[in-house]
Amino acid sequence: LEDLAADIARNQNSVGQALFFRQNVDYSGTGSTWGSHESYLHRADPGLFRQHLIPHLISRLIYTGSGGFDATYHGIRFVLSPRVPHLRTEVSEQSTSSRGVLHTKNESLSSAGYNRLHLLCSESLFSERATFLRVGVTALIVAMIEEGLRPGNQVKLAAPLEAMRVFAGDPTCQRRIMTAHGECLTAVMIQRRYLELAEAHLHDSFMPPWGPDVCR
Repeated sequence: LEDLAADIARNQNSVGQALFFRQNVDYSGTGSTWGSHESYLHRADPGLFRQHLIPHLISRLIYTGSGGFDATYHGIRFVLSPRVPHLRTEVSEQSTSSRGVLHTKNESLSSAGYNRLHLLCSESLFSERATFLRVGVTALIVAMIEEGLRPGNQVKLAAPLEAMRVFAGDPTCQRRIMTAHGECLTAVMIQRRYLELAEAHLHDSFMPPWGPDVCR
């Protein structure tokens, strides 16, 4: 990209300098958002992800959010995840409109009975540690769901999309949301529930050898 920019500057007199920006949302008012997609192979029932993965996706933004501003707000408001205001529904079959926290499009893309979990709610990151955690933690939770564990049972949310907006707008990570069981939890508390279950099964045969690194 740098070579292309230099070539444009050399060969087109009308261009003084070409610049590249990494963004997850467009702040010019178009409402565009790009983000960073994830794909996970699994053999689980795709219907399980709504209950058992969504609480993770909503609360993990405390370490996977890229930071930025709410482009839908008439003013300046910092958010942990600038893509959250652009997510319109809890579950969606579309990837370019009515964006959902969980994308339900299921493509096999593989033999041996594998399905593809395709996530659209993420953002591109500069932090290698955040990228490692984003993929690693989610993969561990997918593995637990695939194995028949039910990691979302204790943290099922009463209003997932609303909870995600609350967490995104709280840099202190102190605000609490209501679970379907009437418990009030912070995003950190929800992540710790998943962590406790993962640590309890770290040495099970279905867990990957890099699981302890992710949990640590």
